[in-house]
Amino acid sequence: NVIAPLVESGEVSDGSDGPFDDRKLRLDQITLSGEGLQIALGATHYGAFRKDIDRDETGNENLQAIGSASFGDRYALFSRAPGVAVIVVSSNGAAYLGERTNEEDKGLLNAVAGHLKYSAPENVNLREDAVRELEEEFGIEESDIVSLEFVGLYSNLNRGDSDFTFIADVAQPDEYFTSGAWKEKVHEREHKDLIQLASLEQTWSLLNTGKIAGYDEPFRMMYSTRGGLESLKPGELRD
Repeated sequence: NVIAPLVESGEVSDGSDGPFDDRKLRLDQITLSGEGLQIALGATHYGAFRKDIDRDETGNENLQAIGSASFGDRYALFSRAPGVAVIVVSSNGAAYLGERTNEEDKGLLNAVAGHLKYSAPENVNLREDAVRELEEEFGIEESDIVSLEFVGLYSNLNRGDSDFTFIADVAQPDEYFTSGAWKEKVHEREHKDLIQLASLEQTWSLLNTGKIAGYDEPFRMMYSTRGGLESLKPGELRD
């Protein structure tokens, strides 16, 4: 009733006229119980998601207040398009991140990340989405994934969008990332040169201060990247 007319009018693309599908899933409800994580999904589109990003924090807080008062849901008036995020750990035991180059997240230090593929909610496959993003952004093929562990669903409290977050151990060594060889395997670069985190000490320094040795300015970080790094356990990085 909503998305189809927008596609018909040309306001929203379904991907048939170009490389991008503007249709997005919408995160409606999250319930954590003894039975596990229950997720209710609906539909939205990229234009609505972009409005939430471009609106200032105070404007989003005002919408939260209206949503709470009118619907009992602070995020009722937000697009809440969910995605996946993946912290990549090399075969040598180092994690790799990069500053985003795309407009909506430009400058944020981020793992591999992207929206869920638009589909009927019952057909959502988080693993397939994570594998697709690994190949698109770091050139890592499914055969190179040693393990893929789901570590949490992390949310942006100001806008309500969330990422299903994973840690992927991959077969590529440090040289693949540090030499820039990964750039040759991606069609469109979404990160600047990658930054190495070889120890939990480095990781916690970044989390606590925003700083990494060798870089002058502190980094701003994507919320799901922070959540993924906080999920790393002793022994997962080499030091």
